[in-house]
Amino acid sequence: MGDWLASTNHARVDGSFERAFNLVNMRGQFLSVVAPEIGGGPFAMVLADAPKSFQQIVAAGATASVLGKKLRVDALMVDFSKAALWQPRPAWERLVAGPKRIVAGLPSVRTLLRVEAPDGSMATLLKNPWQATFQTAVTAADAIMQFSGGLAEGNRRQVVAGARALAGLGGGLTPSGDDFLIGALHALWATNWPEKAAELSEMIAGVAAPRTTQLSAAWLWAAARGETGQRWHAFVDELFVGKVPAVVRAARRIMAIGHTSGADALAGFVTTMQPDHVYSVVAGVGQRRYFAVPQSLLAPT
Repeated sequence: MGDWLASTNHARVDGSFERAFNLVNMRGQFLSVVAPEIGGGPFAMVLADAPKSFQQIVAAGATASVLGKKLRVDALMVDFSKAALWQPRPAWERLVAGPKRIVAGLPSVRTLLRVEAPDGSMATLLKNPWQATFQTAVTAADAIMQFSGGLAEGNRRQVVAGARALAGLGGGLTPSGDDFLIGALHALWATNWPEKAAELSEMIAGVAAPRTTQLSAAWLWAAARGETGQRWHAFVDELFVGKVPAVVRAARRIMAIGHTSGADALAGFVTTMQPDHVYSVVAGVGQRRYFAVPQSLLAPT
């Protein structure tokens, strides 16, 4: 956030919603202005006193100006002179050093996705592949199997092909395939030391980002740097503590993000952590395959 504000004079409102709006500057960099309940993010400014509806006072396509320590967009004026910077990168290393803590909470998160994930999300494939349209189910299942199978087998060419197929899959500002990949990138950071996590994540984001929306690409690159939103920080903290009820509560808060975005990302996280648990339920759509717990790409070094 600090770099964006320091280097931007003018920007455009890329999308305006009830509890948030997005600004994009001339370099294509995003700043999301959000209400407190949305929470911090890799490129978010959280307003303590947010209006009831941003959409009513900030129009899509409007011009924003940064003048000194103030941001002006339509009738909204934000003084950020006393703003505190927030670290968007969780302490992933704690999970890397204690992988058993992650595994303990994953079965309950998988169950949560099967029971509560909204229809139309990638997580639907964990419940019943046929709830999606046939063509969508086949495309998503094949892409997931290729991507996660490539990670499990240490086949980077297969990982790239799977990421390419998932990129931009679905509708919306952040398509479901991208959200799935974002969750997968979080899993890479949770299971690899920073140097290796960054290498693998940058490879995946480099393939996916050019094939999707500008906003979704920004989220992919943030995830490739190990950055994520405040609700994922809480989820990482609970995984580290290892108490399953708290893990489930944190996962449920992630699932509340967007219509399917949170569930899609959680599906990507769980699938990448334990791909062998996924293919038994998508076997009716794609080819049945089982993989051992990743030992090559998904292992601390």
